[in-house]
Amino acid sequence: MKLYLKYLLLLLLFPLFFLVHGINENFGLVPTQVAISLLIKYLLISTGIYLITCLFIRQPRKSFITSFIILLIYFFFGAIKDGLPFDVSYKFILPLVALITVALFIIIRKSHKDFSIPGQYISYLLILLLAVEAFSFLYNAYKHKDRTQDFGDRDNKQLSNLSTNSSSQSNPDIFWLVFDMYPSSSSLKKIYDFNNPLDSSLIQKGFYVAAGARSNYNYTHYSLVSSLDMSYLDEFTDGAIVTAKDMVRGNYSLKENNVTKYLLDKGYNIVNYSIYDLKGFPSKGLNTFRNNEGALIDHQTLYERVSADIGWNFMYGFNKSKHETDSIFSIRSVEKLDSSYKSFLSESQGAIKSVSASPKPVFYLLHVMLPHEPYIYKADGTLQYKGYNSDPALFLDQLKYTNTVAESVVDNILQSQKDRKTVILLQGDHGYKFDRSDKNFKTESCNIFYAVYNSEKQYGQWYPTISGVNSFRVLLNETFKEKFLY
Repeated sequence: MKLYLKYLLLLLLFPLFFLVHGINENFGLVPTQVAISLLIKYLLISTGIYLITCLFIRQPRKSFITSFIILLIYFFFGAIKDGLPFDVSYKFILPLVALITVALFIIIRKSHKDFSIPGQYISYLLILLLAVEAFSFLYNAYKHKDRTQDFGDRDNKQLSNLSTNSSSQSNPDIFWLVFDMYPSSSSLKKIYDFNNPLDSSLIQKGFYVAAGARSNYNYTHYSLVSSLDMSYLDEFTDGAIVTAKDMVRGNYSLKENNVTKYLLDKGYNIVNYSIYDLKGFPSKGLNTFRNNEGALIDHQTLYERVSADIGWNFMYGFNKSKHETDSIFSIRSVEKLDSSYKSFLSESQGAIKSVSASPKPVFYLLHVMLPHEPYIYKADGTLQYKGYNSDPALFLDQLKYTNTVAESVVDNILQSQKDRKTVILLQGDHGYKFDRSDKNFKTESCNIFYAVYNSEKQYGQWYPTISGVNSFRVLLNETFKEKFLY
């Protein structure tokens, strides 16, 4: 029994190594509670595999080696598949993996060798690998490698030369309304021959519309980080390819940013209905880009990779009709998404009304995942059951519905804020997501809708071609008499 326990403990070094290796690769991005959850999961999987092999191979060293091989395939399946110089279908690779595993299992089980040398080699290898990763972890912690994950203004350089000026009157409530993938009206005219009525409607309400506004980046997190840090991102261009790690780094960079730091210092309260968490103010909105830190490690495992890539094939009881399965999935996914959107908008609209009762000025953040794909809405807001569709022909209908949502939010703010000083920034985070091969990719994908409202109707520093990185620079200059350059 002691020998079985010895080899089990040695085997459990493997999942521990895999986890620490993943943490080091993504240092600072995997929260402690996520790491603990993954560790428990991996330890249970490894223990389960070892116990099963022990039932069929009643020799602890052989069970140890067999379990090691199975875990090697399980933990590094994604890395092996990604490392192949060609794409391999799951119809081929999964049977091949199963065949190799069964063959090795049979060979080891029936062999008369004691496998002492391979067993020692694997044991020493696991100890060495874990020691290397432990050293790397301590080194990363000492060097504060986590700070390098912030691709914004990590040293708050933009806030280093602030004036001491502040408005002598009460500071305004600030509403930042971001509609995802909302292009400029000029782009809509050029691509769709559509005259956007939102421009004139907002102008009638007292807004200033910046017709030539641009995002500095054509991806949500890059755009938002540059806006809230009021800084350019040296690592990225406006056509940078986005990885899963970039999404998590974006969340990390947004958590502590210059604008919220500045406003908190000015006595503001934060009401966060965005798609990311702020330090001390977790998002009350849709967690579109949240809760994916663990996937940085877990996505390499066989189960998670298969589940993500082809898991939808096994939904709804292995229905033999692919058309019927797709139809069921389409209907349920569209209705689920619509329900979450409606619930979110209802809650966020209710929160707007509570702002006017706050004794402190409020910075209210709202991020609506419209008119971004999937295109599930017709112009009148009824559903079109075409699943998670990204057909450009459906985009305009969803944008027309988005306009009604935007107007509803704006009207709610104006009605609720009659007796309070108010600033509203309403904008897209980036333009339409053209394919990189599309002729409009470079010229149009960063053109965004942008409008600003000030209850005092003063727009002295706002200009038609404002870019995302300058948006809050202008706002802080106008509101707090700062002297940001742009």
